[in-house]
Amino acid sequence: FYWGEEAINWGLSGPMLRASGIQWDLRKVDRYECYDEFDWEVQWQKKETH
Repeated sequence: FYWGEEAINWGLSGPMLRASGIQWDLRKVDRYECYDEFDWEVQWQKKETH
């Protein structure tokens, strides 16, 4: 698994980037197509610590 900056350094994007704990989605950031017409939040994975 890759987390945070490591995922960015590997060039991960989309679901892989969000699964690594980065709350970023091009559809939200760049107002891609019609996505800005919907009320939605970026789905991402928080790193669990045990």
